[in-house]
Amino acid sequence: MPRRAIRALAAVLLTACAGAAGGPRDGTLAQPTALAITTSAPPTKVEVTASAYGRVVISTDPGTPCTVRIHIGAPKYGDLPPPAVDGTADAAGALTVSYPTPHLPATTGWHEVTCGTGTANADFSIPSTPVTATHFTARIRVVAIDEQITGVTSRSDPALVPLRDNDVAALQRSLAADWSVATRGLSTLELVAAAPADIVLTVVAARDTPVMVTAADGSQGIFLYVAEQRTTFSGDNFVAVALHELGHLWCCNGPGSDGSGHWATPVADPLLGGVDRYGLMNHPVQCYLIGAIESCPNRFSDRELRTMGFDRIPPPR
Repeated sequence: MPRRAIRALAAVLLTACAGAAGGPRDGTLAQPTALAITTSAPPTKVEVTASAYGRVVISTDPGTPCTVRIHIGAPKYGDLPPPAVDGTADAAGALTVSYPTPHLPATTGWHEVTCGTGTANADFSIPSTPVTATHFTARIRVVAIDEQITGVTSRSDPALVPLRDNDVAALQRSLAADWSVATRGLSTLELVAAAPADIVLTVVAARDTPVMVTAADGSQGIFLYVAEQRTTFSGDNFVAVALHELGHLWCCNGPGSDGSGHWATPVADPLLGGVDRYGLMNHPVQCYLIGAIESCPNRFSDRELRTMGFDRIPPPR
């Protein structure tokens, strides 16, 4: 090969090698590229020092905002506590968060705590205990005509809506006061407008038998129908029916009962008279018909109050 051709070929090869190496074509050296190195701050310190149903104690950095999420499986009947609550740690980094605790059957749950960028989890248990008779909360739930809810199979009747609304107004107006009188001031029913509540009274514009039910998971609910097959309830008697169904939260099982949550044999309370003398928890409940007015009992007897856990029974009001 001629020398001129060899020199030309060598120049081409050198140029190709330089391009393949990524170097500059003008013969200067490439400047090194600076590498950006980032570091992330460690997560916020979070420690749950106490965890119980309704209360969480947290240790974290001072002034840190926190969110506590409450995880509990939903019962068949009844309300759950709020899904989450917020709080801010004090200057020492301490925070105690509390939230409403509606009555639930025995179960377990867990708290998911987030403070700043840190998280922590802690379990808690809910023991199997009855609703506390001394004080409990109740909520009225009104079923819409086309609404389908667990525990209701009877079809709502639009013609019964005015009666339903009248009965709901009677509950809102007098249930808490009538409960106090019925229990001789030993028990307080707090009627709440929104969830959560210890017990939910579901009112349906339908014909069926009012009932208190206990599910397989231990949760309880009360279903109030504004009419039975052959009769309708006045506002006053509807409240008396509600008192009777609420009484089933504690009464009546064991000795003296008939196996259906009622007394097998009526026993007169010497301190009660008239329609109230046998109390509220007999079956059938004995009502008096005076002309067109039906009067039903609305006082608990001595033995019914004892099933609620009261042992010092005052005279009726």
